[in-house]
Amino acid sequence: MPTFKIRHLKLSLKNISILLYVIALILPCFVGAEGLLGIMALLLGWMGVMSLDVFVGLPWLANLLFFVSMMFYMLNKKTKIVLTLLAIVFGLFTLGIKKIPADEGGAYYTVSVGLGFVFWMSSFIILLISHIREKSA
Repeated sequence: MPTFKIRHLKLSLKNISILLYVIALILPCFVGAEGLLGIMALLLGWMGVMSLDVFVGLPWLANLLFFVSMMFYMLNKKTKIVLTLLAIVFGLFTLGIKKIPADEGGAYYTVSVGLGFVFWMSSFIILLISHIREKSA
């Protein structure tokens, strides 16, 4: 597995992917919704799955695919690549989110994706590269 040395610190592509994901959690995921950090989207995104909203539900499910692909190292290479590709495709549905609830009164914020989205998707892409470069068992 390729690693990058930063002085005495060795980072694998998987570790870089995890780092990008964690950074995405603390960054705003949308522009136009003040204070909506990635961690809040992760914690509340399940509601999109329950409401059958494809633009909220599928991006949230992308996180599950990311974690399965990351954690289950015994999966074969092709399975990990397919799971990560699905995570990327599901994550891209975030681009379809144009409004999010502002409060319980029915008000909405008009939003577009923020910097957190860029780091989040980058973590998926780096994980995909890691799986592609992985040696087959």
